[in-house]
Order: sequence, then C-alpha cells, then structure tokens
Amino acid sequence: MEKKETVEKKRRSRRWIVLAIVVIILAIPFIAWSIWSHSTRRALTAEIERLRAAGERIDLEDWIPPPIPEAEDSTPILREAFAAYDAAQAALEAADPNGASADDGLPLLKDWAELLRKEAWKVEDVSLAREVLRQHAETLAALRRIPPRPRVSFKWDYDRGFWMLLPELDGLRGCTRLAALAARVHAEDGDYEQMVRDIQAALRVASAPDSDHVLIVHLVRIACADIAVVNLVTILRDHNVPPQLLAELDADLVNARRGIDFQSAMECERAFGLYMLLELSSVDLNALCSTLGCSEVEKVTHLDGLLWRATAPMCRRNALHYLRKMGEVIEAAQDYSWRVCENIAELSASLEKEKHADTNSFGMYSPLEVCLEARRDPVLFLIPGFLTGLRSHVDNDSRVDSMRIAIALRRYRAENGELAASLEHLVPKFLPELPLDPYTGKNFLIKREDGTVTVYSVGHNLKDDAAQIEEDKKSGTYPDVGVRIREEFSEEPEDGN
Repeated sequence: MEKKETVEKKRRSRRWIVLAIVVIILAIPFIAWSIWSHSTRRALTAEIERLRAAGERIDLEDWIPPPIPEAEDSTPILREAFAAYDAAQAALEAADPNGASADDGLPLLKDWAELLRKEAWKVEDVSLAREVLRQHAETLAALRRIPPRPRVSFKWDYDRGFWMLLPELDGLRGCTRLAALAARVHAEDGDYEQMVRDIQAALRVASAPDSDHVLIVHLVRIACADIAVVNLVTILRDHNVPPQLLAELDADLVNARRGIDFQSAMECERAFGLYMLLELSSVDLNALCSTLGCSEVEKVTHLDGLLWRATAPMCRRNALHYLRKMGEVIEAAQDYSWRVCENIAELSASLEKEKHADTNSFGMYSPLEVCLEARRDPVLFLIPGFLTGLRSHVDNDSRVDSMRIAIALRRYRAENGELAASLEHLVPKFLPELPLDPYTGKNFLIKREDGTVTVYSVGHNLKDDAAQIEEDKKSGTYPDVGVRIREEFSEEPEDGN
C-alpha cells in the first residue's frame, strides 16, 4: 500500500514538474515579449521627450497654422477660383471643339492641359486654347485678383494625421495650368502686359498655401512653380517681350522660391510619420480597416489580429529608427547649400544598405498595405520619397533663379545694346544680388548659342554637362538644371496690347 502511494506521489510530482515546465516554456515568450514591449515603449518615449525638450515640434498640433487676419486672407479668392474651375471643367467634359472626337485625332477640350506640353502651337491648338479660356473666364478673373505674396490656409483636419484630406491641391495644379495657358495665348496675341499678369497669377497660386508645412503641399507648390517657369521659358524663346514688363516678374519669382521652406516641411512630415506609427502600434487591426474603409476588413482573421498586436513593439522600435533617420534628413535640408547634394548622396547610400528587395513605391499599395509596409519598415518606405522631394526642391530653386538671371540678361541686352560680359554686370540694376547655384555655392553658368542664352546649375552630379538641361529619359533626371531663352532678337520689341 505504501509502495503504491509512493509511486502515485512520484507520478503526481512528475506531472507537476512537466506542467511547470510547460508553463515556463509558454511564459518565457510572453515575458520576453513584455520586456521587449516595455523597452521599446520606454526608448521611444525617451526619444520623443528628448526632442520636445530640445524645442523640436514633434506633435501634430504644433503644426496647425495660426489663423490669418481676415484683411490679409486670400483663401476666399482661391476657393472662388477653385469652384469656378470645377464648374468650367464639368462643362468642358461634356463639350468637343467643333464637334471633334478623340477618333478625329484632334485634342478634346477636357484635355487642354496637354497644350502646355507643346512648345509650338498649330492654328487648331490656339483655337482650342481660346475656347478653354472663354469657358474659364470666371476662374481667370478670380486668379487675377490674387495679391502679391498671398496668405492662404485651407484649415485642413490635422487630427486625421496621414489620412488628412487635401482636396485643394488639385485646384492649385489646375489653376496654375490655366493661368499658364492664358499667358501663352496672350503672348500669341502680342498682349504682353496681360501675359505677364497671367504668369504672375500662376506664380502667386504656386506660392499661396505658405502657412501649411505638409510635405505634399510643398511638392505640389514646386510643381506649380515649375509649370509657370517652363511656360514662361517657352514664351521668351519666341517672343520679344518688352524688358520693362519682364522686370515686374522678379518679385513673384523670388516669392515662388522663398515661399517653400523644405526644412519645415520635413519637420512637419516627421510629426506626421510619428503620429501614424504611434497609431499603428496601438490601434486594433479591425478598427483600422474600418477607419480606412478597406475591403480587406472581411479577410482579417483572428490570427491576423493577434499577430498585429504581437508586433506592436516592432512598430515602436521602427518608429524610433524613423525619428533618428528623419533627424539626418532634416539636418541635410538645414545644411541646404552646395553640400546638399553630398548630404543626399550619403543618406541614399546608407538607405541602400538597408534596402529590401520587395520595397515598393507608395502609390502601388492599398491603404491597408500602406499601413502594413509603413509599420514594417517606415524608414525604407517613407524616407526615399522625402529625399526625392528634397532634390526636387533644390532643382526648383535652381530653375527659378536661372529664370531670374536669364530675364536680367535680356533686360541688360535691351538697355545696353550689347551682351553682358559677366553676371556681375547685372548687379545691382537688374538684380539686387546675384543668386548662387545651390549645388556649388558659386555663380550659375551661362552658355550662348544662336541668339539664345542658357543659364544653368550643374545639377545633382556636380558636373558641367555643357548646358544639357533636357531630361535624361533613362534616369528621369536632368544632367544640368536651368532655362534657355532667346537673348537677342533681330526686330524691335513688339508694343503689346
């Protein structure tokens, strides 16, 4: 009897030992996960507090622009222009020029923006452009009322973070194209005074939303400024615009350049990225899908939700890495000068070492895939796009300043009857000071050929490519960055009007 009890005790003891071992084995991952979760939360919190203590604007509410005094607010004018633009575009969508259709090989009214891609217009192009301007008369009237250095804020919902809606950006692009189209038409008519007013309107639209520092807003503004400059280049290649009118463009070109503060945009983007990652580390997967309105919500299983919660510490760890890497990007933008190219190259090289083969572009993901990819590796998912934006920013500055110098050269030629021997001769009468190439910190380069002048920066490669300012189709980049206009005309300037 005693022997049986002893055996039974041993069995129970072994069972308890096995049970204890099983519990310990099961508890170890949970304990490890808890330690991991606590350490990542603690490290991320410490980094956020360090940035706040240093005076960094790390919270989204810090970036909500202050209200603009009503007397200085140009937002109502832009909203009026956007509403008129949408109404006119709706009318154009239903209309064909002279009964044309796409099968006739003629452009449709709704596709009028394609006209801006053409350097030389045919008779039917001019007719189409005139009809577009007639339909958009109300839009153009509003755009021409925008004052110099307009102050605009669209009061976007910053509480939505990365999912903030920005409907006005399409209006900015559309109105800039329309003003550029109007400038081209008035140049064809010889009405150079109105042409200048329309280029000014395009540049003012580009510089308008300067209160908001959201990165995509800055990128759209850069694109809008580029539309204005490129079409001004096209006009000045073919038309001898009176120099006194060209002088009026300098202030608006300066505003289009100075109004874009890329460093602030990167700091704001850091706050948006942190907000997104903190949300993704805490929100339930089903709740996220419902918020995004994703069709994937029906496919989310219990295991998916469990894995989502289990990887929250990884998301916080990646958020910490993102904050530190964004600090490097912001520093690169802050050093904005001839060192910016070197800074970008160093950052790009460091990211290449971390790059995964399956890293994709932002635009190819669904909303849920955006969250998953940003959660998995926000640095590789988000920052390469920021670096591309930084390059676009520097290119825009180069192109705008090249345009200012080219106009000054033409004005010098018209007033003095001879070509300027050096850029220094333009100061102070034609330019208050000489802009410097942001890639080198030295003077812009010029090349004269067949009555044209090309003013250019050496571009990303820091190499003079003999004024090759056309886009390289293979790489999608520009060897040199600048503008080319006609400096000499055989005939006298046309009167305009």
